[in-house]
Amino acid sequence: MSSSMTPKERAKSAKTLICFLQSLIGRKTRVDLRSDHHLIGVIASVDSFMNIELTNCRFHSPDNQLIQSFDYYFLKGCRIRMVHIPEEVDIIHSIESQLNVIQSRRQAVQQSVRRSAHSSKD
Repeated sequence: MSSSMTPKERAKSAKTLICFLQSLIGRKTRVDLRSDHHLIGVIASVDSFMNIELTNCRFHSPDNQLIQSFDYYFLKGCRIRMVHIPEEVDIIHSIESQLNVIQSRRQAVQQSVRRSAHSSKD
């Protein structure tokens, strides 16, 4: 998950299953597109709009023929039909871990705001 996410984006991620997709960062997975094509690659980032950045990915036709390979591919969330969950992923644990990350970042931002408010009063 990008550290440049706004508080609204972090809140949306925490309230939806986007947090689960964010927990898949660094994992190789398959993403099916609405066009019946699919990509297989490593998830590099997922934002609150379900836009996904993939690295080391391969773009396949509906009949599973390799069309092209990419070092980097940006995929808009509206083009996604399905994200396959790797078999080794513990879904509940992944969601809980990602929610803890989001909560930690939220607390860090709140502490930073408090510190800057206190320092401006001095």
